[in-house]
Formats: sequence, C-alpha cells, structure tokens
Amino acid sequence: MLSASMLVLMTSLIGAVPSPSPASSISSPPSGKSQVELLPASTPEDSQAQLLPINLARIYLGTKVSMLGLDPKAQANLVGLICDDTTYRYSLPAGKSTLILSLSQNVATNRFCFLINGTEGSVQVSAATMDVAPASAWWQILAAKNNFVANVQNTIEWGWSDVRYVKVELDLKSVGTLSPVGLFGTPSVKDVKVVKAKPGTTKPGATPNKSTDLDAARVTEQINVASLASRGRVAYVSSGLERPQSAAIMIDNDLGTAYTFDDQDKNPTFVVEMSEVHPICRISTYYEAQSPGAWEVYPLAGLPKEDSPAAPASPKPTATATNRPVNANLRVTLASLLWGQSALRPLKMPSGFFEQNKPMERISSNSGDPFGAIEFKPQQCRYVLLRWVTDQPNTPSGVKVYQVSIFTDPQDERLDALPVVNFASIGPDLSGAQGLAGGNTPTVPTIPTDPPRLPIPKPPVVSP
Repeated sequence: MLSASMLVLMTSLIGAVPSPSPASSISSPPSGKSQVELLPASTPEDSQAQLLPINLARIYLGTKVSMLGLDPKAQANLVGLICDDTTYRYSLPAGKSTLILSLSQNVATNRFCFLINGTEGSVQVSAATMDVAPASAWWQILAAKNNFVANVQNTIEWGWSDVRYVKVELDLKSVGTLSPVGLFGTPSVKDVKVVKAKPGTTKPGATPNKSTDLDAARVTEQINVASLASRGRVAYVSSGLERPQSAAIMIDNDLGTAYTFDDQDKNPTFVVEMSEVHPICRISTYYEAQSPGAWEVYPLAGLPKEDSPAAPASPKPTATATNRPVNANLRVTLASLLWGQSALRPLKMPSGFFEQNKPMERISSNSGDPFGAIEFKPQQCRYVLLRWVTDQPNTPSGVKVYQVSIFTDPQDERLDALPVVNFASIGPDLSGAQGLAGGNTPTVPTIPTDPPRLPIPKPPVVSP
C-alpha cells in the first residue's frame, strides 16, 4: 500500500450523485465510517497501455461483417459482433455458419478470438488479401481448432499474416450465441486516431429504454468512451497491482484478458477516467466473482476531496512522468498530472463516503451470468467508479474483470470522425513466406500445393 498522500483533481459532481470519489482498499475495516484508499493504476500517458494491440474487428475502424446465406435484413443484426458492448449476443444455428470480416486496409494479424455461449464445436479461420468468392481457392487457411470450449473466449493463433478479408467457419453441435469477436495484430492503441464525439440535438430530459437488451439497430450509434481507442484509462484500483498485468486490460476490447483483484479485497473497486466529460447512459460488464453480488456505479464529474490533507510523500521517478518537488501545502492538480509535473498519488475517499452515499445504479450478477449491463438517463461525467459488493461478505471475493464499456447517449453525441489505422508503424516485415502478401502491399497470394502446417493452438486465455 502506498503512502496516504492525497490527490485532488476536480470536485464538482453531477446532479443527484454524491460527492466524487473512488473505492475501497483491502486494508479498510469491514464496517464503520472508514476512509478508503485507491492506488493509481496508470498515468495519463501509460506507455504500456498504448502498446496493447487494438481489436481490428470493430465497426469504428471501418470493418464490415457478413454471413453466408443471410438475407439483407438479417445481415443488419450482425453489426453487434463488431461493436464494443460485451452483452450483445448473436444466435447461431446448429451446424455450419460462415462469417466474413472485411477490413478497411491490409493488416498484419496473428490472432482471432471468439466466445460461443451454450455449445461447443469446431472453427477454421482463413484469409485473403483481395475480395474473392467465399468458395474461392484463393482463401488460405490460417488456423483451425476442434472441440473449442463453450462459454469462455477461445483464442486461435497463427504466424504473422497480412490480411484484408477473414473467413471464420464455425460448426456448432447445437444452437448457441456468439459474442463480439476479436481480431488482433500489430496495430496498437497508439496507431489509431481518437474516437471523437460532438453534441447532438437531443431534447433535455430524454429517457432511454431501460431494457438492458441491446438492439442491433442502435449498437452502431453507441460510442464507447471508456475504451483505449477513445483514450479512456483505468486510473485507480483497490488491489491487484502486484500481478504482472496492466489494469488497462479491463478496457482493451479483448474478452480473453482479465484483471484480478486480491481475494482479501472485500470490495474490489476501480475508477475509469474518460478523456473528457460525456453524457453516459449505458454501462456493460463482463466479469467473474466467486460469490453473488453487484457492482455499485458512481458516475462522477470529478474526484473527491480528502478530509484532512496529509503532507505528500517524496515523489518517486517513473517512466512516464517527470517529478518535481511538491510543497507540503500544494495540492496535485489535474493539469500537473496531464503535463507530467508530478507523480500520481493514492486517492483517498472521504471517511464514510460509501456509507453516506447511495450508488446511482447497480449491475447485478444474474444467475451466475458474467455479463451485466444497465441503462439510465444520460449523466454528464468524466469518471465512473465501480465498487463490488458481495451478498456473502465472509467469502473471498474472487473478482476478475474481463471488460467494462461505458457508452454515451447516441442521441446526445455522434461520431465526428472515424479513427483510421496508421500503417506507418505496422511492425514486422511480411515480405517472406510468413504472410499472404509482401509487406503492406496487396498482392496475389501463392496457393500452396500442400495444406499449410497449422500452429498448435494455445489453450484459451480465459479460465472456465
């Protein structure tokens, strides 16, 4: 646990939501009006997070998706598979189904991820660098997997290949549902422009549909302002930082990566910071917990003040910020953080904050379903604090967070410009036999005389 120095950024809160603040620490007493401390999880310019691969199977990157045999009306429902809401599920029949992902440009890839709920089966992934018929011989098999596991994300990997079109052939034993898919390669978060939004013309007081069922017609309008692509970040966590993983994986659009909180942490808590104030209206989560409970949600316009400021600890050098001496009476401001004038400090909640303030909403675990979402009237905020409260306080929390997404009101904001992959720093040289095409130039691939040797797939990243 770090020192008890305090961080004050902004103090205004939204309407009926309590004074801003973060979550509980594992050292907090189980009851009483305790003061809770959160640990800084990242700096405003986290180099580790910026290097995480971006999910290329996303509509805001210009990707399109189609399925063989579907009429145009049914094709429209597929768009949820390339959006950020983890609660979206597309129903697939038993037997064979073929998805085709069309990217906006050639991209170096090496991994495809998918999650099928309710059934097992087999999958084969093929690729091409030009638009060809689904049955064409120009498709080259990248990898295959038999008897994939149901209800967890499965990962298929291959040697680096330059692709523009990806064909995913699924053969299911029974009816199942498919969650949003992932395609990863060399482009990282730093290679993608920011998703921008600007105000729309919604009438004040508009209330969205309270249902948590996501309509495919609306999914394309949603802007996930918590994602790394939108320059969101996980700013504070209550525990778990000793593990060799970044808290940024909670917002990396990869359902196979999970941030694990300590078992001794009675109320795992984290704070997501958005790049600016947004009118958020929906939050979706994908998580695991050993005992039933719920996420308490606190949208905050700013972070809270501490009760009594303590003298700040001596700053320690970091790789991402330049530290300068801080006077004992000087508060750390948001501007100083953004400009790298001081190191991030632990964030203390005012004593009794969670006892005195009710959360705006609760995301409950529904019969063990790890997917949860809430919708609410648009709230202007810059931060969202999520705090886990278990129904069985005497059991270890065992909380893992795979993904959290925070969406703006599609009526209040709209895309100003789509981000574009920057291929100037695409990575490995694909001029040899590793790729379907040489470098980043689309060329006709060579059809192998023998079937390609498939790499042995690694086990799924996610535990059942």
